Amino acid sequence: MPARDSSGQVSALVMKHGQPLALASAPCPIQVEFERMAPSPTHGWYLLEVAAQGSRHTIWFQGQKLLEVDDATLGGKGQVGLITHADTVALFDNFAVETPADKPLPPGPAPEFSAPPVMHVAALSITDASFKEEVSGRARGQLLNWTVSIEDSSDKPVPGAYVKTEVLCPDDSPLANQTGMTGSDGKVLFTLPLETTIPIGRYTVKVSSVRSGDFPDALYAPSANVTSAATFQVW
Repeated sequence: MPARDSSGQVSALVMKHGQPLALASAPCPIQVEFERMAPSPTHGWYLLEVAAQGSRHTIWFQGQKLLEVDDATLGGKGQVGLITHADTVALFDNFAVETPADKPLPPGPAPEFSAPPVMHVAALSITDASFKEEVSGRARGQLLNWTVSIEDSSDKPVPGAYVKTEVLCPDDSPLANQTGMTGSDGKVLFTLPLETTIPIGRYTVKVSSVRSGDFPDALYAPSANVTSAATFQVW
């Protein structure tokens, strides 16, 4: 199983006794898309290939061989799958398995890139700790939680969108600003501790801006928002 870690390495891992064991690693020129100052030409799409022939496993990245390891643990028949770690935001496409692997797989076709999305806010809700039901009041000193859903013009979730929100006091003065990134489901969760000293009254949470981490020319269309603000009462 290939994996990329935060140090810019691609590692070949194998599960033994329920624990991952690194067999080998090599530097990888991939850069996390949302950490870039400008989007990559592929908008974050890369081609990763793994070929297994007996106990020998070879890994290619963008058509260049990175690793070749020999390990008999996965020499027999089994299942193939994909996995991400922690809060990774990743999309997979053109996933295919070919057998028998009697020679290295040739580079596959380049992925088709989507057009920049036209984004809007599909939902904004203030929720309780279970994130299941809306609540109308909030005591001072508690945590405030809210979720924002971003969709495109076809009402499909937009992953990797940066959403900036602000919390306004009853007199419309700013209480806090937060920015988060949507996951593969197009949703982002925000959490804000409420100080016990804030005034009693009705507060507003609203979306102030949305931008795409993958497409600098993606549009945010506020006029298409289903909603862009929600209120809660502090008592």
